[in-house]
Amino acid sequence: MVETKALITATLDAGLEFFRAPHGELSEVQKAGAQEERKAHPPVLVPIRSLAESHRERIAQHLLALDEQDRYLRFGYAAQEAQIR
Repeated sequence: MVETKALITATLDAGLEFFRAPHGELSEVQKAGAQEERKAHPPVLVPIRSLAESHRERIAQHLLALDEQDRYLRFGYAAQEAQIR
C-alpha cells in the first residue's frame, strides 16, 4: 500500500515537473518560490470515487434543480430537462 505522504510528494513533484519551463532547469529563485508557494498553500486532497448506476437519479435530481443560469455555467448552454436526462 502506498503511504499518503509519498503519494502527495510524488504528485507535487510531478506538478512541478509539468509546469517547468520547457528549456532548462528552474533557477534557484524559481525553486525557492515554489517551496514558499507549497508552504503558503498546502495541498488539498480531493477524494475521487467511481460513480455507479445507483448514483444516476441523485445526480439527475441535482442537475435538474439548477436554475437556467447555473445550467448555462455547468453545461455551456441552458440545458433543458430532456438534455440532462
